[in-house]
Amino acid sequence: MTSITSPAFSRLMLLWLLSMQACGPTQRSQIGTLAGTQEFASGRALEEAKCDGVEDLRCFKFSRPISGGDAIGRELVVTFAVHEATQAKREALLLIGGGPGEPVSESVGEWLPSIDPRLLESHDIVTFDLRGAFQSGDHGCPEADDIWKQQTFTAKTPQQRLELLRAAKTFALACAAELDIDAADLPYYNSVEAAHDIEAFRRFRDYERWTIYAYSYGTQLAQIYAGLFPERVKNMALDGAVDLQVSALDFDAQLVDAQNQILNQTLDQCLSQASCASLFVTTPRQALLRLKSTLDLGESSAGSALNSVACGGNFTAYDLDLVASQAMYDEQGRSDFLIALSAFDHAGDIKPLNRLLCDTPDAHGTPYDSAKSLERNDRGIYYLFICNDYGQGGLSYSERVNKFEALADHVEGGDYIIRSPGYSELPCIVWPSAPAIAPKLPPANNTVPTLLIAATMDAAVPFTQSLALLGRSANASLIMVEGGHHVMYGTHNDCVDDAVNVFLLSAEQPAPKIQRCPA
Repeated sequence: MTSITSPAFSRLMLLWLLSMQACGPTQRSQIGTLAGTQEFASGRALEEAKCDGVEDLRCFKFSRPISGGDAIGRELVVTFAVHEATQAKREALLLIGGGPGEPVSESVGEWLPSIDPRLLESHDIVTFDLRGAFQSGDHGCPEADDIWKQQTFTAKTPQQRLELLRAAKTFALACAAELDIDAADLPYYNSVEAAHDIEAFRRFRDYERWTIYAYSYGTQLAQIYAGLFPERVKNMALDGAVDLQVSALDFDAQLVDAQNQILNQTLDQCLSQASCASLFVTTPRQALLRLKSTLDLGESSAGSALNSVACGGNFTAYDLDLVASQAMYDEQGRSDFLIALSAFDHAGDIKPLNRLLCDTPDAHGTPYDSAKSLERNDRGIYYLFICNDYGQGGLSYSERVNKFEALADHVEGGDYIIRSPGYSELPCIVWPSAPAIAPKLPPANNTVPTLLIAATMDAAVPFTQSLALLGRSANASLIMVEGGHHVMYGTHNDCVDDAVNVFLLSAEQPAPKIQRCPA
């Protein structure tokens, strides 16, 4: 959830969105609409042409049944992009991107130069836009999203919780309608159907097996595909992996915990480094706690700077939550946050923090800009897939509300600066196409050689989820990045890139089972 993020669509930012966490029933081990071992219908290529703006990339408009598991007669188009290997005898590397909803077919051109040239020689590089997303339909709900992202994600009081639930219901219904997809077809936009889209294209291209590199949400889809078609996966690398056995509420709670832990580590690291600590009159932690106390009390003792803000009204404790959460996604963001915090510590100057707020896409008063739609995930496709994938767990509406109340108690009861990511999945409570009973997932596959890549300061998918996956698989290894950010491969970290390249080329896993890399 993943994918969310101020390094906009440079793959690290794909998941910054507050709605970038996974949504699910009581157990995330139950996902999608699974048709058992039934053979899903094949697809057919409607059109093949050079992809716009990317040299040597061929795009296939690939027709697929709305549901491959039954003959309901309706079809949709999924766009696949292929960069063909230069060798005559080729293998296939499948890139599964984040979101869900990222325009991978349009951004893959930026990714290709970052991978080992030997992969380009020996492998067709294949990727696709999920059904409904960008070149696979371009469905979205920007108008509903513009209203939803301006909601204050705070649930301290009963009234705030009621207002947040009402806003989630309003968004869910408005977004589902704005997607402009037939209501009868909405349930078929899920990750199991997407896995069968992948398999149909594999058969169309006559690839024997995939080597898979997936990141963020893509790791979820990769695991589902490997569970359904293990004999068609040679090996897979999962970067910033989602643990499918973590419930939605637990995921959101873990994310709030993780982001606040990263914030605390950032403050401690600054204090331990003279060049950073010298920026402060007091200490980084004391400055942050003083600012939070001032904002919580609604005082203006920090001076008129608290009232001279540009993103709508006074700078509030909720604005601090948004800025801090956004800053935790990468090293540059954390550094910028510390510098802005030091300005407050010196002279009560809130303007540098406010500038960070104005750069935060969820800041109040920052309307949706359709011209920038390719720089961000569309939450319409995100919620359509996430809510359909995990369903409502067979729970009544009142039972789902009770679970939200328990999550809010956890988030608001802790001594947290960052709370807002804890409420990402509320629209799933009332999403119109979410199945009432959580469907079954294919069994986890522990035979496919798997390489996990995880950063200890990942602010989009908690690092602990990769550790859990590692512990359950006898055929997995882990590249553990000390610090870092969400999605590490291809970001000029030689320790990570070298190990991943070897694995993608040969399926050779690093020894020992956990290899540590610096950020």
